[in-house]
Amino acid sequence: IFIMINILSSIAMICMCVSQGLPFLFAVSLTWLQIALKSCVSLFCIVFFMKEIDVKYSFFKNSTVLNNWISRGIVYAFIGLVGMQESMYIKLEDNTSGTEDIEVIAILMTVLPYFITVSSWMLLASGGLYFLMGLVCINKIRDRQETDYQARLQRAQGYA
Repeated sequence: IFIMINILSSIAMICMCVSQGLPFLFAVSLTWLQIALKSCVSLFCIVFFMKEIDVKYSFFKNSTVLNNWISRGIVYAFIGLVGMQESMYIKLEDNTSGTEDIEVIAILMTVLPYFITVSSWMLLASGGLYFLMGLVCINKIRDRQETDYQARLQRAQGYA
């Protein structure tokens, strides 16, 4: 079940990061505040994605926010809420270098807000799961399972 939550969270982070970049290609005009917010959300998504796929850097091992499931759940939920708010205010235009591809723009105008909303709901769901699992200290069970797995893996490599 922990792997499924990691996969859900990883997919949600990728989708949210992509949804932050798409308006740069087709947005009417982004203000500096919107650009800053999209950049921060993208940075958070990249950092948390790296944590979800278990990148082995000391920053990820020593960070309290990244390792505490309650705080991780709160941040995931916050990013999801920011995404929901952004999805309500997307205005698109044709920035395809002079080509008159109205159908592509119409599809993007319809699909992009839903894509951002679905990504946001995925983040809210995984944030809620992390928060609840952190409240009942399930991370200790996962850590114990990971330690047991690593010990079995080392024993198996010793036999090979």
